[in-house]
Amino acid sequence: MNWIRLTQKTGFILFLSLAACVSNGENDFRVASLEEHLPALEQSAMNWRPDAFLDFAHLSVRSGEFEPSPLRAHFLSLSNLNQSLLVTLASDGSITTEVVNHDDPLIPGAPITNTDWSIDGSEALDIALDDKAMKFLEENLDNQCSFMVLERDTDSLVQSVNWRVTLSSCLDPSVSLTIIIDASDGSVLRRE
Repeated sequence: MNWIRLTQKTGFILFLSLAACVSNGENDFRVASLEEHLPALEQSAMNWRPDAFLDFAHLSVRSGEFEPSPLRAHFLSLSNLNQSLLVTLASDGSITTEVVNHDDPLIPGAPITNTDWSIDGSEALDIALDDKAMKFLEENLDNQCSFMVLERDTDSLVQSVNWRVTLSSCLDPSVSLTIIIDASDGSVLRRE
């Protein structure tokens, strides 16, 4: 069952990541603030289903003169397990929603609530960008497809909420560096 959920989430994240590719020669890396924008995204989700809850959030890592990246949040609802909602905050502040229909019922994990995380995306990115990560980004500046995902770790017993920071090249997505950060205290859990 967890495998199906992981496959569904991986497919969404891959789609969102490909949509986030940018090209720029600057090295001022940043992300949009999930903490700042989540209330508006949640309101859009509540308009879809009153019991909607955050499943995961995706932030594109941007550099240079680009505005903070689009922020995408994926919501589920226990009242309809054959649908989910993708809410996107564009750089211009506009919010769009897309209902996603699923042939097979989704298997929701525990909702991600505000009490599950206290480290915002920009803080997590700062933690992730040690010397090795900065070198990776600088070497792949012209073909940046890096992103971050706030997600619940369904493979662990604790099922903590973590930031998964993936630094990747658009030209070769297999060339990547992933840093997992505990979203409650900012500790680095692992680097892959």
